[in-house]
Amino acid sequence: MYLYMADNLFNVNDVSLSDIGYKNKLKSHNIYYTLINQISDLITKIPEFNKLRCETELVRTVCNMIENSNIPKNNLDGLKIDKKQLVLDCLQRVFNYNEQEKQIISAMIDFLISNKFVKKLSYYKLSKNFLKKYIKTK
Repeated sequence: MYLYMADNLFNVNDVSLSDIGYKNKLKSHNIYYTLINQISDLITKIPEFNKLRCETELVRTVCNMIENSNIPKNNLDGLKIDKKQLVLDCLQRVFNYNEQEKQIISAMIDFLISNKFVKKLSYYKLSKNFLKKYIKTK
């Protein structure tokens, strides 16, 4: 009895990442680095973004993006995602800060949070934006 190897048992498209459910630390890791990738891509789409290296408005925008993202509040594994560290990691990936710049950005984040410049959007605005995007795709 011979097996004919030309017939593949599995195709490349048989399993996709959406079929696999992440759990515990892998779920938190996936959420964390997916957000970093998405926000980094958005920053790099800004024309001449390198000139905004330590700009307060850019840091504020990234903070608001993360605050209004869909990070789950209660992870079953008990892991917390530190939003401040997430902002620093997003900006670090794009700009590759040195230690002095990291401290400046960290102080900016603390200032923005303590003075309530970082705000969560209301559910009304979130649902309105969702409906606009949904209608445009139809």
